[in-house]
Formats: sequence, C-alpha cells, structure tokens
Amino acid sequence: MSGPSLGPAAIGRRCALATLAAAVVASWSAPALAADGDGGATEVASAHARITFEKVKFPGDESVGMLGTSYLVDVSRAHGISLGPAVYGAITGNRGGFFTIGGEAAWRQRVVGPFGVEVGMYAGGGGGAAAPQGGGLMLRPHVDLLAEFGATAFGLSLSHVKFPNGQISSTQWGLVFNLSDEFRSTRADRLDAPARASGRSGIGFDRIQIVAGAYRTRSGSTLLDGRAEPPTIGLIGVRAEQAIGSSGYWGVEANGAAQSTVAGYAEFLGTIGAETELIHNGLTAGARVAAGMGGGGGVPTGGGLLVKGSLYGVIRLSPDLGISIEGGLTSAPQGELRAAHVAAGLVWALDGPAAAGVPARPVRTEFGGGVEHYDAARRDGETRPMSLVV
Repeated sequence: MSGPSLGPAAIGRRCALATLAAAVVASWSAPALAADGDGGATEVASAHARITFEKVKFPGDESVGMLGTSYLVDVSRAHGISLGPAVYGAITGNRGGFFTIGGEAAWRQRVVGPFGVEVGMYAGGGGGAAAPQGGGLMLRPHVDLLAEFGATAFGLSLSHVKFPNGQISSTQWGLVFNLSDEFRSTRADRLDAPARASGRSGIGFDRIQIVAGAYRTRSGSTLLDGRAEPPTIGLIGVRAEQAIGSSGYWGVEANGAAQSTVAGYAEFLGTIGAETELIHNGLTAGARVAAGMGGGGGVPTGGGLLVKGSLYGVIRLSPDLGISIEGGLTSAPQGELRAAHVAAGLVWALDGPAAAGVPARPVRTEFGGGVEHYDAARRDGETRPMSLVV
C-alpha cells in the first residue's frame, strides 16, 4: 500500500457524502457545484482545511497555546459560505488534555489581489485538564486576514474564545493557514446510478485504519495526582491518510484511552511518512512521524504538545484490506510522558489519486451532529444532568 497503491480505482468504495456539510451541499446547494467529467453524475464543491494557533488567556493571566483544525466545505460558492467539523486543543502552557470538538461556519471573500477576509463562528463542547470551562460550551467568533498563494493561504486571525458557563473569556491575535481542496460527491437522488470520478472523492483520503495499541511507560513515572503511572496504557483510534507522490503520504489520527486508570486521555495528531513495497502486492514497509495535541486522564503531557516516530509494516490481505504492525517512541516535550509504543491496525484502501476506471455505484455515507442530554453518575456519587456535543 505504497504511494499510488494506497487504494485501487473504484468509486464504489469512496464515501459519496462524507460530512454533515456535504449532506447540506448535496441537498440544497447544487447550483454552487461544478459537474465533474462524468456526464454530471459527480459534482465538485470547493473546500479548505484550516489550521490556527493562538495564545488564549485563562483566569490568573495564565497563557495557553491553542491549536485549531477544521475542514470546511462550501455550501454556497456564490455567497462564500462553508460549514464543517473542527477540533481545538491545548499544545503549550500547562493544560495538556484540554480539548473541544464541534462545528464551524465561515464566510470568505476576496478583497483585492491575493488578499481576502474570512469571518466565522465555532461552537463546540469539551474541556479537561482542570480548566475553568464550566459547562464546557465554547464559542469562538473570528475574523481572518489572508494572503492567497495558489492552493494555500496565510494570515492573521483575530478571535474571541468564550465559555459562557465558565470563567474563560479571551480576545487574541493568532496565525492561520488554509489549504484549498475539492469535495466530489453525488446527489442523494443519483445514488443508484453508476458514476465515474476523476480522482479522489469525498474528503479525499486514500486509506483508513482502525488501530489498537499501547504505550509502555517509564518505570517510576507518576500521573498528575501522584499515583503511579500504569506500566501499560491501552489505546484505540483511527487514522486517515492521503498519498503524496509515489511513496509519501500525510494524514490525521485520533486515539483515546482504552482503560479506566487514565480514562479521559485523548490525542489528535497530524502525520507524515513514506513507505515502499518489499513484496509486490504483499508487504510494505515504512516510517512516519506525527505531532499534535494530547493529554487528559492525569497523563503528564505538560502543555499538551505530543510527538511520535514509528516504523511499521503492512501485510496485504486483498486489494482493499491489510494488517499493519507498528512500533516506535512517543514523547511530550513539555511534560514527563516518555513511552515506547506498539500498535496493530486494520487498513482499508479507498480510491487512489488517479481513480477513474469503469463507472461504479456510489456508497451512501451520512454524518450528523447534535446535542445529547441525560443524567450521569459522577465520581462523588451524585447523579446530575449532562449535555454533550455529538
């Protein structure tokens, strides 16, 4: 599964509608889409991945560096409106494990030459790391000034982070980076009609991995509350990756603790790597590095920055499926977490970057968002209401 062999050319395995924003695109914004070269069965919406970094002030003049990532799909190209999921979390300071997950809406407009503006609003839920987030609802309106250079844009972001039920309220400048993309999908009323896509469709990942693994921590290390850190921390997660050239790739991964001792530990990382086939259509070997935000569950990650490096192999079971085995090292540079890690994953190959071939029936995939409310038992023995972003 190296380079272009990340996935065979078959649109039938690609998600045709692959975010809540995409469902909106397919249902009521068809005029904003351009037809792909397949007789109009596949439609193309513009999209962009967005990364921000800013220093947020917590009570007591505490500074927390917050990283934000989002994927926004245009639901109205004519009006510059886009929607999509987003994640914000701490990577500097002393609040490793502080995360929020939610959705973002934005409006973009070119002003003059390569310069433009983006105005948006994020709403999500989360918290952690003993932060004074109150009920956990986070609102983040922002205005970005951007300079575009082809498919990328750089600029400054002015934002206000507010937890209405908590004590966090901060206005700050930050940095923003945008990467343009295309979102190919089919209309819901055409799902029964075979379609041919020229290249990637959906969000655009070439393969997905479901991963289970473990960290082997250092002897004598402790959790933030002074308890001994467990010698092994079990994790379960997911990765999504896209090929770069003939042997490279980039991707994202999300992992969470699978044991009660460190319940609440989570990480969200970006990754880049390279691999090569050792046995044609049989065995692939590679190496990757990853960096992002992690913490929670009392794991000592300091400000939340997490880095890891790995060597791995992938055994192909079929053109679509494989098994990955990985080993490496994980470190929190600002904290005390240092661990060797091992992992095994089920690899599912999707369409490759040059997907074409014969028309195939699209796959319907739906994503939704909302709020859950229920009564939850707490550690102090009481049962109290809880609302969650889902």
